[in-house]
Amino acid sequence: MTQLIEFKNNDEETLRGLLDSAESPRGIIFVHGFERTTIEAKFKLLADKLKGKINLFRFDFSGCGLSDGSFFDFSVDKSAKELQKAIECFTQQINITDLIIVGHSVGACIVLQYLRNYYQKEI
Repeated sequence: MTQLIEFKNNDEETLRGLLDSAESPRGIIFVHGFERTTIEAKFKLLADKLKGKINLFRFDFSGCGLSDGSFFDFSVDKSAKELQKAIECFTQQINITDLIIVGHSVGACIVLQYLRNYYQKEI
């Protein structure tokens, strides 16, 4: 069953995501592209195929889709910080030992910025 999850970003705006849990130590977090949302067809199709096999989390950045905030404040750096908050939220909801991050379009740039900010030793 899909759950609506809420969490705060660094600006105290409420971000929202959709969580599909499974009996698995693995998880996938989907990172949408520019002016997109978690409910667009590509992520919904993937979630429908993987539901029940692996833990899934799709969330909207501030000012997009289900989340509060203004889209005019969008930046890759702000979004990378929001991705970090989303990962914290996801891993607190579900005990995950193996995390996969899937970024589409500018979402891939956000993932790279997140990795640069938090995993500099590995890049």
